[in-house]
Amino acid sequence: MLAVIIPMLIGVYFVSPMFLPRWRWENMRDFGALSTQLKVPAAKLRQTYQVVLRYNPRGETDSSPWQILQTTPLYDPDNDDEFHVVRTTLIGDRNGEPPSKLRLGSGNYRDQFFTSTVWRFPPGAFGKNRFRPVTIYDSSTFDKVTSNEAYTWNGQMTDPKWTNDDEEIDDGFKPAGATEE
Repeated sequence: MLAVIIPMLIGVYFVSPMFLPRWRWENMRDFGALSTQLKVPAAKLRQTYQVVLRYNPRGETDSSPWQILQTTPLYDPDNDDEFHVVRTTLIGDRNGEPPSKLRLGSGNYRDQFFTSTVWRFPPGAFGKNRFRPVTIYDSSTFDKVTSNEAYTWNGQMTDPKWTNDDEEIDDGFKPAGATEE
């Protein structure tokens, strides 16, 4: 009986990230320890946000191809600008990986904009990019916006009132073919 049950349990463990937020359970269990390690109040780490995200890689090997366009509530109400795009390291609560390329579809504007509930951590959290905030998305709420909303967001991204943190933060990314200065 053990010869059957043990392999089944091992199989369930490896398949569980398809259905359950196993990475979150393993890595975000103790907000007190995370708070001490990251030097951010635990209440701030527990806070969830409703966000609009855009997949906008700067090149083929971009480690942070996702951008946060809108956050409700604001992450830092005193310092956040309404029309400021923040590049982020986005990982899922089920497997700790970015969204699959299959979710991105054809790559046209209808497939670039998503909504989700997220937790936001400071740069370098969980061993990720030390220059960009780490955003953990709730896989059960990660979804594309409607075509009409995507059309609106795509149009807004060309408006000069939107600023981008790519100019402010040098995270070491160099597009293919870029020369060293």
